[in-house]
Amino acid sequence: MWKKCHSLTQFSIGECTPPRVTTEAIKETERKEETDCQRQLDSAFAKFFAPPSGVSRSDVLVCHGNVIRYFVMKALGVDTKAWIKMAVGHTSLTVIRIRQDGRMTVLTVGDVGHLPPNLQSGNVDHDPELSVPKIPAL
Repeated sequence: MWKKCHSLTQFSIGECTPPRVTTEAIKETERKEETDCQRQLDSAFAKFFAPPSGVSRSDVLVCHGNVIRYFVMKALGVDTKAWIKMAVGHTSLTVIRIRQDGRMTVLTVGDVGHLPPNLQSGNVDHDPELSVPKIPAL
C-alpha cells in the first residue's frame, strides 16, 4: 500500500562523469569536470543516503546510469572510481536500504525485470538464454 506523501523535496542531480578507473591520459579540463561531478554526487549522497531520523521513509531518485553506479559504489563502501565497471539498463531499478545506524545494504542493482525483454535497453549484455520465455495462449 502506498503511503500519502506529506512533502516533496526536489533536488537536481545532473548527469555527469565522476572520476573513474582508467589507464588513459585525462585532459586537465576533463579532470576538473570529474572533480566537479564528484563534489555534486557526494553532496547528493549525503542528503539522500543519510540514516532516517525517527520515521521510516522511502525516497525515489530518478537518475542517469553514471549517477546510480557511483551511488552504489559509495553505498558498498568501495572505491567510487570502480563505477565504470558496472552496467545498468535504462529504466532499471536499484534499491538501497539505509538502516538507523547508517549501515547500507544494496538490495538490487539495475533490475529490469519489470520490462519485457523487447523493451530492455542500455549498456546491458542481453543473453538469449536468460530471456523471459513467451507464455503460450490458453
